[in-house]
Amino acid sequence: MHLLQHTHLSETEQQNPQLALSRFCNRNDLPHLRHQLWAWLRESLSADNSSYDSAPARDELLHTFEELNRLLDAVFLLHNMETTQLLNTA
Repeated sequence: MHLLQHTHLSETEQQNPQLALSRFCNRNDLPHLRHQLWAWLRESLSADNSSYDSAPARDELLHTFEELNRLLDAVFLLHNMETTQLLNTA
């Protein structure tokens, strides 16, 4: 049984999730992703009649924003560590 009931990972990526992380890091730029997250946050909080009109909803959005930024940092750090390790063993 898979850990995830629903996944966007291929069978190969489910067997080796590092492949998905590497693809993500190779296709994306960390500063751009941070900027994109900030733009989504700003737009979500400034929109009229949004899902984030209540204080608890805004708090949850800010928490998710912070956690996604931490996750981005961790993913890129892991990718850079793996890349460096591969270069050092080649």
